[in-house]
Amino acid sequence: MGTASYNSVTDILADRDISEIGGLPFTNRAANMQFYYKLTGDNALPDSAYAIVALTRTTGGTTQTIASGSLRLLPATAYTLATVPLRYTSALTPDSIHIGFASGLADVRHEGTTLFIDDVTMTGLVSATKNPVLEASLNVYPNPSSNSEFRLASPTKPSVATAPYTITDATGHVVRTSAAVPASLANGRPLELRGLPAGVYMLQLHTPEGVLTRKLLIP
Repeated sequence: MGTASYNSVTDILADRDISEIGGLPFTNRAANMQFYYKLTGDNALPDSAYAIVALTRTTGGTTQTIASGSLRLLPATAYTLATVPLRYTSALTPDSIHIGFASGLADVRHEGTTLFIDDVTMTGLVSATKNPVLEASLNVYPNPSSNSEFRLASPTKPSVATAPYTITDATGHVVRTSAAVPASLANGRPLELRGLPAGVYMLQLHTPEGVLTRKLLIP
């Protein structure tokens, strides 16, 4: 949550990016934002009012916009249901949501325009689709690994094997994390799970093109 100046909001409307203002934890790939609103006043339409939403994920200190949407609100004297569809630009799962409502965005604004918002909800679910080229770009070896040591290689897409990663066990508990590493390691980045019991672990590489998942097996 947060506040923004008039100039900040107009910039947000230009690029549909509200990620720098506020934010609350959110991990669903929602399809829409819905809410009820009233927009009243003799000059409500030319004064302009908007709803803006963005889903983001922060990895290694860098925030990426996963999905966003905006809607210009028309005058309404009674509470009216509005739906803002989200447009996804990444297959990543978000970790934060940013929502903004603003009225009086015209160059010339008038007194008496009032915007009321109620019952904001996120609806629907958008599945992450796998990118076959991205999937084929990564090689994990040896797998299974008897000594709990693996290597990641992606010579055709260096940013894949060198991306930040998270590793979880069968219960979903995070057992290892790593920041991005130099491109020089793209042909054989070491990854070790020494000290962990035998079993299946899930590797998630947070690449610029989306999340790439692999199972790691320690026999």
